[in-house]
Amino acid sequence: MLKYPLEADGIDSDYVIFTPEEYKSNARGGGGIAPPSRGAGSIVLYMPNSTPAVGNGQNWNNSAEMFMGPRGSMFRDISGAAAAGLFSSGGSEGAAEAVEQSLKRSGGTQAMGDAVRQFSLEAVTGMLGTNANAALAVEKGVVFNPNIELLYSSPGLRGFTFQFTFVPKSPEENAAVNNIIRTFKAHSAPAKDGFMFKVPDVFQVTYMSGLGPNKNMNRFKKAALKGITVQANPQSAMHVAHAGGAPVETAMTLSFMEVDIITREDHEAIGGQGF
Repeated sequence: MLKYPLEADGIDSDYVIFTPEEYKSNARGGGGIAPPSRGAGSIVLYMPNSTPAVGNGQNWNNSAEMFMGPRGSMFRDISGAAAAGLFSSGGSEGAAEAVEQSLKRSGGTQAMGDAVRQFSLEAVTGMLGTNANAALAVEKGVVFNPNIELLYSSPGLRGFTFQFTFVPKSPEENAAVNNIIRTFKAHSAPAKDGFMFKVPDVFQVTYMSGLGPNKNMNRFKKAALKGITVQANPQSAMHVAHAGGAPVETAMTLSFMEVDIITREDHEAIGGQGF
């Protein structure tokens, strides 16, 4: 196990553990979280003064263009009915029946006629370099109802960045810093596998308090180390080193991205603040 500072035992303090492990896709049994490990491959670092901001983002899209006017209204009703029917026990037959019922509810022939007129107007105004709404506004003082809705698209993968500063106080601690930096670099890089490259390892990152996970801070799923940046003496106007050339201060930035999405069940299962 690698750690910095060397005198930190982690028993009565807060710290962060980074445990590298082989990448596996969900199909190969990857994803999720692994229990924190203080084994030989783990890296234990002090809790930074400012932990990374981690946002739980979701993708929602504005549906104004898709559902604009009678064309969009008919499209929304028919596609929604088809989807509901297709994923019900009725299968394709259920989808066809649902579409038929939707057409009846939306006005059938009249609704289709309005949609065709909108298609025609959009085609003509497009060839003239304008759009249907602009033409309607000029001629009739009206525009198509945008039928605006916000539709859910997908969950987002989370990225986060850790920053650490090493100020080694002894040759032994400087050696530990070098090993820590090299270990992060090595596990984030691909390995040769004949004519192929083996996918880099991922990391399980865990906030710890004493000997267990800190339940008062967010949890992480396994994450890829997308980038590591190292800078010697970032606060100094000139290079300053100990005997032997070791920088007085070394800054390290780790940029991670989780390899799996987070669901409501994940938050509820983990407790505390969730992910």
